[in-house]
Amino acid sequence: MNIPDMREPLLPMSLPDPQPPENTPDLQPFENPPEEAAAPPPVQSPQEQIGPYKRYLWPTLQAIKSLGDEASNEEINAAVTGLLELPDEVLTLLHKGGPKTEVNHRIAWARTKLNTIGAVTNLSRGIWKISEKGLAIKSEAEVQQMVSDEDNRRATARRNKKSVALKVAAQERYSGQADLPAHLPALPKALSPQAARTRKVRMTRTARPGGSWQDQVLGHIKQLSADQFVSLCRHLFTESGFTAVDIEPAAEGHFSGHGLLGINVLVFRVMFGIYLHAINEDAVHNLRGAMIGRAEQGLLLTTSRIADAAREEASRPGAPPIELIDGQKLCDLLREKNLGARTVEVAEVQNAYFSGLATAET
Repeated sequence: MNIPDMREPLLPMSLPDPQPPENTPDLQPFENPPEEAAAPPPVQSPQEQIGPYKRYLWPTLQAIKSLGDEASNEEINAAVTGLLELPDEVLTLLHKGGPKTEVNHRIAWARTKLNTIGAVTNLSRGIWKISEKGLAIKSEAEVQQMVSDEDNRRATARRNKKSVALKVAAQERYSGQADLPAHLPALPKALSPQAARTRKVRMTRTARPGGSWQDQVLGHIKQLSADQFVSLCRHLFTESGFTAVDIEPAAEGHFSGHGLLGINVLVFRVMFGIYLHAINEDAVHNLRGAMIGRAEQGLLLTTSRIADAAREEASRPGAPPIELIDGQKLCDLLREKNLGARTVEVAEVQNAYFSGLATAET
C-alpha cells in the first residue's frame, strides 16, 4: 500500500463564489446622517449693537490717523461710523432724547479716554490730534488695556484720597491721635490736618452737619457721574435762557459746549468751558482761542475757585469778555432756579418782645 508523503504541501481547495440569498434587498452603502443646520445668531437690539465706549477706542485712533493725524469731532464721528459699518437704526438712536446720538456720545467718551492716556491731544474745542504715543499703539487689545489700567489707577487714587480725607476729618473732630476711634488708624506725621489742607485732600463739609448749604450742594455735585453733571449744566443753562445747548466731555474734569442766548431781538452764540477743578488764566486763553470765528461770547464755569489772574484776564480791555462762574456763584444760580436748592422763609420768635410786654403791664 502506497502511503502519501505528508510533508508535501496541501493544495487549496476551490470553493464556489457565495451567492446572495434569495429575496434579499440590495444593501446601500452607509451614509452619515445629514447635519442639522446651525442656529442663526440671536438678533441684537439697536442698543445692544452700539456696545460700550471701549468698542470705539481703536476705531477712533484709526479714524484720526486716516484723516491726517488731526481731525474735528464731526470728521471723527463720520469716519468711525464708516469703519464700524453700523446700520441706520443704530446711528439714529438718540442719547437721552437728543440732540446727540448714542454712537456719537460713545465716540466722545472714547476721545476723552484716549486723551487721559496721552494717545490724543485736544488742540482746541472739537479739534483732536494723535500723539506719538497714539501712533505707537498697534492693536485694539493694547489700547483697551491701556485705558483699563489708567481707570484702575485713578480709582485706586480716589479710594486712597477718600481714606485720607476721612482720617483727616476724624482727627479734626478729636483732640489728639489717642482719641481717634479704633477703626480709623492714626495719620502719618507727614500728613497732619494742616498738611492735608495744603494738599487739598481735606474731606468736603457735606459730611458735616454744620456745613453751609453751599458746601452741601457742591458735595452733591462732586458725587455726580459725568453724564449727571452734564445734565445738571444743561438744565441750568436752559433755565437761564439758553437754547440749543450742547455739552460734551473734552478731557478729564473738563467739558466744553455751546448754546444760543437771546437778548431782546438779538441772539448770541455762547461757548462754554466747564471744569470740575480750579481754573487759571490758561482756561481763559483756551476759551478765547476756541471762540474765534465760532462764538461771540464765552462762559467759564467751575465747581471750585477761579484764580485772580483768570479774573483779570477775563475782563481785560480790548479782548472778548468772558463770564465767570465759580463754585459759590454756581450754588447761588442753582438756588435762584430752584435746582437742588431753594430759599425757605423761616419765622423767628422774638421772646424778648413778649417779655417786654409782660413787664410793661406790671
